[in-house]
Amino acid sequence: MPAPVCPRVEYVLVLYVDGYQPRSFGPFLYDGAEPVEVDLPLVPMTVHPDVIGTVTDAVSGAVVAGAEIAVFWEDGGERWPSVPSDEEGAYSLRRVDRDREFRLRVAGPWQFEPWIGWEHPDIHVTDIYVYDGGEPLVIDIAITAP
Repeated sequence: MPAPVCPRVEYVLVLYVDGYQPRSFGPFLYDGAEPVEVDLPLVPMTVHPDVIGTVTDAVSGAVVAGAEIAVFWEDGGERWPSVPSDEEGAYSLRRVDRDREFRLRVAGPWQFEPWIGWEHPDIHVTDIYVYDGGEPLVIDIAITAP
């Protein structure tokens, strides 16, 4: 009798480590056959945030916990691993490259099952921003829930 086959399932790995900025990786497919190796550098919370903000529902104004916020560089560089919004809808990004144009892409928690992808037209994309290295750049984001 052949061995049972595990279905391919999409996962998002979220790391919460005391004293460090939350980080996430994914989505990625895992079929149970081989371990998945993930390299997520941890950023100490002692490093001041460069970009901060709150994610809210565009219609109700309620905070959105569990949204994922990722930096995408306008020059085509790789995106940053996403960070989750907390129970108050707040997020913070540390060590954002200075003087480099970027957009934030925001996926609501309802978009993770099934995962629709960062390029999907329903993913919220912000205007272009540049962090100058001074005070934290505040980017509040209102997304539309289904």
